[in-house]
Amino acid sequence: VRGFWWWGGKRGRRRGMNVNVGVMGHVDSGKTSLVGALSTCLSTCALDKHPQSKQRGITLDLGFSSFRLPLSKLAEGAADGEEVQFTLVDCPGHASLIRTIIGATQIIDVFLLVVDVTKGIQTQTAECLVLAQVSPCTTMLVVLNKIDMLQEGKERDQKVAKVTKVIHRVLEGTKFEGCKVVAAAVRPGGAGKANGNKESSGGGGESLGLESIVDTLVSALPRAVLEAAGAMATAGGKEEAAVAAMAAATKAHADAPLIYAVDHCFAIKGQGTVLTGTVLQGSMRANQMLHIPRLRVDRKVKSMQVFKRQVQSASRGERVAICVTQLDPKSIERDYLCESGEPGGPTGGGSTSDNGAGGSAAGRTRGVIGTFDRCVASTSRISFFKENIESGCKIHVTLGHITALAEATFFAPEGSGEEGGGSDQGFDYGRDYEYLPELVSDARPGSLPPYVLIVFEKPVTCPTNTAFIASRLDLDVHTKQCRLAFHGNIVDAPSLDTYDAVKKERNAEKHQEYLNRLRVFKVKNRAGKLERIEKGTEGKSCIVSGFFGRDSDISKFIGYKVFPAGGEGEDDDGEAAGGLVAPGTLVSAFGKSGKVKVQFDASVEDLLGADLRLQFKKYVYNKLQQR
Repeated sequence: VRGFWWWGGKRGRRRGMNVNVGVMGHVDSGKTSLVGALSTCLSTCALDKHPQSKQRGITLDLGFSSFRLPLSKLAEGAADGEEVQFTLVDCPGHASLIRTIIGATQIIDVFLLVVDVTKGIQTQTAECLVLAQVSPCTTMLVVLNKIDMLQEGKERDQKVAKVTKVIHRVLEGTKFEGCKVVAAAVRPGGAGKANGNKESSGGGGESLGLESIVDTLVSALPRAVLEAAGAMATAGGKEEAAVAAMAAATKAHADAPLIYAVDHCFAIKGQGTVLTGTVLQGSMRANQMLHIPRLRVDRKVKSMQVFKRQVQSASRGERVAICVTQLDPKSIERDYLCESGEPGGPTGGGSTSDNGAGGSAAGRTRGVIGTFDRCVASTSRISFFKENIESGCKIHVTLGHITALAEATFFAPEGSGEEGGGSDQGFDYGRDYEYLPELVSDARPGSLPPYVLIVFEKPVTCPTNTAFIASRLDLDVHTKQCRLAFHGNIVDAPSLDTYDAVKKERNAEKHQEYLNRLRVFKVKNRAGKLERIEKGTEGKSCIVSGFFGRDSDISKFIGYKVFPAGGEGEDDDGEAAGGLVAPGTLVSAFGKSGKVKVQFDASVEDLLGADLRLQFKKYVYNKLQQR
């Protein structure tokens, strides 16, 4: 569902809607040239305006620009003056900057993957495909750039066909399978010159295939975008009808608490401080009080602009700049804002706004943005990552704007390793979870997805429901290997009460108190021998030695299961699996030498002298929970 906006002028109010297009690809594939050729309006951070970007000749940060098309291109019956704005998100392609792209993938509607036709799919091209695959976006268009580097005619046609075939083969089995491929030779300045836009970057020569890119992009738009365009067109030129139609189309997202992701901040003399960013969820409006959780301050929105046009509101997915006062631009660069009343800051407690704002906003937005140093998340391994991912490993975790070093420990709901085992009830601190020594991708059909405990070296501030990607950014960027290891979504981010903000270190005692809540266990076995059968028990009661030593505390093991050493345990109906004797139960100690009495439901006379095993749970974090 798209955001809508209005802008005013002497000729009356006009309407528009926004579509976010993520432009990705390997470094030097021509992404920024494509953005420059398409764009008719540039933001303050578009087309590598950063001084270091110009010096190094590569994109170092996300760039934002836009072009507009008549709404009639997307929906019939649109009124004159109604437009669709395509916001182009230019993503860095260099390997060391892959973390910058991750934060942008959550708001993208369509991906444009730019591939150098003379080189085909390269290392960062593959990583961009992985990022796109794990993002919410389901639509992609591939642009084969630099066809002008090939001899026109048969040679060019054959090369384009060959690379197109490779791309389709790589995308087989992904959600982008069968996506459209367009051949082009893009030079910045093509669209700008055509539209008389003086802001577009200059460039030599005419672009080839630019119109085809735009037409194919429009034809490939996802259903949600087309439905939103249809809702807007249905209203015709009547503003009241448009308001009702758009409100119905965006209600679910508009009702969500506001999260505004800021990526640039600068001062304008005599005006105030300008924050530029993207509305990740909810909506924002002029004169609204916003809260900055990390700084614990509230600020009022004086004015808003969408690509240099004054607007009164902005919705999910829109790129918007806001002007506030009394805010030092040096105190904020990449950050998250929410409605006034959102708790935050290092303590994680209550409203900390400096003007006492709160009320319903505080209740509605509580917990939307948090500061925490550990979290539990659902997770899934990225199949292209070839290294082992072991519990206890150090990993780079990216959540929105933030990339932080953390330790990962994996676990899964008890019984989830069995086909159809367990039930997906969501994460619950009262439930038992089995420790996973390694995160693997070959889970059995019907098994439940695993979870991961992520413990950060330092606290992070971000939305508490955000998606994340874990990467091995320490791996050599020059080798042809995927560095993206696993991904998922945060399911619980406890308030920050385990970190000492004064000493800037983790409080070990409080951290252990939190870990004790996690019922994560390892399955342990002890070996023993069936020594003799008790008389008068029909062969069902026996004495077993070897499980314990002379001074062991056997009382806490009463009721545990005992299996034949080669047994496979029970099946789903509690019957013996593999045709073996059903497991017995340890009922008591026998004497003081460490021997125990075990009761079976059937005769075990045939197992006299055989090896048995005592199976029990050993909890990883809380030793007192042992069962």
